[in-house]
Amino acid sequence: MGRRSGKPYRTPLNVFSADVDGRAGVAILLTYGPNRDWLKNITAAGGGRMRRYGKTFGVANPRRLTKAD
Repeated sequence: MGRRSGKPYRTPLNVFSADVDGRAGVAILLTYGPNRDWLKNITAAGGGRMRRYGKTFGVANPRRLTKAD
């Protein structure tokens, strides 16, 4: 959802399976840099929904990591 408009959006992303604190999670490559509206929206909302391989699932507690992480 847009943080100002409240409208749902779809954004194509580069998503990879990842281990997150010992649990299955995802890593999203910030292809166009960190200043993207979809990242601001999902961060402001504290999560969202993602569709991958035909299945929709919830994403919670998003955080941005650097190469050093």
